[in-house]
Amino acid sequence: MPELLDVVYLAGILVAFAGMIIIDWHWKVALFRDPGHTVIVVVAVFAILLLFDITGLLLGVFSAGSRVMGVFLFSRDMPLEEIFLLTFFGYFTLVMLRIHK
Repeated sequence: MPELLDVVYLAGILVAFAGMIIIDWHWKVALFRDPGHTVIVVVAVFAILLLFDITGLLLGVFSAGSRVMGVFLFSRDMPLEEIFLLTFFGYFTLVMLRIHK
């Protein structure tokens, strides 16, 4: 059973993601400007970051620790929250780069 802080961590990621979607909607810089390109870029960044994560897990560099929801994907050290976080990183980067232009 997930503890409160585990749920708060995932909720924080999702709230930040929602905030980025609102920023994108307001300024139309990524998903609301060019959905196809945005999806391709976010998926590519996600794949690269996931590859780094998996490599780090295999080499013993990363571990999930004790503060995770308890839902794991590839191994005991790859929590569900990681998928949302990596996707958020890709989207955040794209939105910020486009706003900066």
